[in-house]
Amino acid sequence: MTAKLGVRTATGDNEGEIVETKSTVGIQLEKIQQVINQFIGDIQQIPPMFSALKHQGKPLYELARKGIEVVREPRAVKIFSLSIESFVNDELSLRVHCSKGTYIRTLVEDIGAQLGCGAHVIRLRRPKVSPYSEAFMHTLPELQKIAETAGLNNLDACLLPIETAVQTLPAVKLSTAAAFYIRTGQPVRMNFISDSLTLRLFSEDGRFLGVGEVMSDGRVKPQRLLSSLPSVDERGM
Repeated sequence: MTAKLGVRTATGDNEGEIVETKSTVGIQLEKIQQVINQFIGDIQQIPPMFSALKHQGKPLYELARKGIEVVREPRAVKIFSLSIESFVNDELSLRVHCSKGTYIRTLVEDIGAQLGCGAHVIRLRRPKVSPYSEAFMHTLPELQKIAETAGLNNLDACLLPIETAVQTLPAVKLSTAAAFYIRTGQPVRMNFISDSLTLRLFSEDGRFLGVGEVMSDGRVKPQRLLSSLPSVDERGM
């Protein structure tokens, strides 16, 4: 990500109205390094008003657009690493490895506040999200080219199976009868050994059904399932 020092905006990025400008004279790499070191580890963040979090059923961004600001409770997040890549003409490029739920705009604003000059995000790129790295990414122009030259159906080759999002969880194959009960919301008893309390569930023919949770009595109940339901004859009874 890249931050612009010396300028604060209403949204924390370059799409918002500028609300404050300050001098960055005297801000050197050594001082920046000292400040960002304070943000490595477990930290508290106050979610920005321009976010999808809800207050009394309404997204905060809707309130923010009306000029309404409400109190937001701090949230615990973790910054695993935070390093400087470059600092030129008040533009500070950083690389961050953070936990889910981290607001980069808030991180940049908090760094700017500690530096005493303010800051906002002007560029943001995610080179990795959970198991997905740059090798799986496609730019919009690349997708447009595939659609134009090979047809829309060929875009399917760029998609990954939904179960890859939870590929670190242990996988369990269900019998036809067990799959039926799971997909109608009922827990099933299974013979398996696993230290994990969350499992990937597959049908006998290898179809991904969703994610199950191991109950205290050893049975598995559905936690998140794909929306399609089996027909009655899939019960195998």
